Amino acid sequence: MNRKQRRAEINRLQKSGIKRAEAIKVVETYYSVKALEEGKRVKLNYEFMIRHPDWKNQRDDFKDWVTAHKDEVFTVEYDKTKKEKKAKVERKRLKGTTFWYGTTKPAFLIERIFASGPNFEAKINDISNDQDLLGKPMKGEGAFSVGKTSHTANLVVDARKNSTAKLVTVSYSGKGFGANIDGSKIASASGIPSIEGTASLSVKGAFDMGGFDASGSVDLNPVKLTSDGLGNEIVTKYYNTALASVTRLTAGYKASYTEKDGVGFSLNGNFADQFGKALMAAVSEVGQDAKKQALAKINEKINGSSSEAMNKIKEFAGIQGDIDVQNANFASIQKLLDNKKSQVEAEIKKKAGAEATKALEKAGVPLGTKDAANALKKKLPF
Repeated sequence: MNRKQRRAEINRLQKSGIKRAEAIKVVETYYSVKALEEGKRVKLNYEFMIRHPDWKNQRDDFKDWVTAHKDEVFTVEYDKTKKEKKAKVERKRLKGTTFWYGTTKPAFLIERIFASGPNFEAKINDISNDQDLLGKPMKGEGAFSVGKTSHTANLVVDARKNSTAKLVTVSYSGKGFGANIDGSKIASASGIPSIEGTASLSVKGAFDMGGFDASGSVDLNPVKLTSDGLGNEIVTKYYNTALASVTRLTAGYKASYTEKDGVGFSLNGNFADQFGKALMAAVSEVGQDAKKQALAKINEKINGSSSEAMNKIKEFAGIQGDIDVQNANFASIQKLLDNKKSQVEAEIKKKAGAEATKALEKAGVPLGTKDAANALKKKLPF
């Protein structure tokens, strides 16, 4: 007991009716008692006990026991069971728990909280009542997954006076969401596409007393678009061709508000690129169909012709059946005609040689002559 505490106790005793000298004696005697050694023999200080101001508040059976045993000698012995029990409940300082006393740290500060479990993890750092003194904002983040989907979230609270960041900033992103929308259930044969794919989402926002900023996006990758038609077979064919060319769709938004600038809102995405891609696919399909129809007409004109010249050409080239203009290799046709020309020329030369040999035989030139041309030249008068 220090001096201040002793003075307060003496004043308390005086107010209860005890003289100051006796109060001082009681305090000096009572509060100077030290723990007695175990095994020491002692007697009750009966005179001190009955003079103590709390004596009158004690129970009668206690007073009777003290009076009856005031002359007995006792041996000091401590209860060992109580000692053992106290040792068992004694708690040690938890690892990671630190308390600071002074002005270098905030009065309240939790540097880190961490929790984890199956497919789950979360932590929060720097929770304090004075971020200016600490020099850091509070930050939290978490991640968990369920099946094929995964989620992450972040939180920042920045209450520092000189910080340019918003008071609260939050963000979320998720992946692996199934996107399945049946357009035919919305309206039949209306052109509303059915969507099948995998979606990713992201959202971010920040706000304080001056306003807020928010943004987000949806990314369908991959995505498959189909339609039950538009009531016309040809139009439906080209429309579904255009839809099939789209393999990814992204859409996003930005929103904001400040007292100075008011409300702001905008949309973004890859709609223009996908529309151009779909249009090119539809135009290409239309072009292919037009080409097929044109070649079919040409085939019909060529193979359905009764022209004698066309039949002679086909007979000469050895072409059996109709000419398929769509699948024809014109370089191969040219080669075929050139080969036929070479064959005809060879036949002509062969026939001419045979006729020349007959003429020599009639002129009396032996067949065994080595140089029939020289022999023929001798027979000629020039």
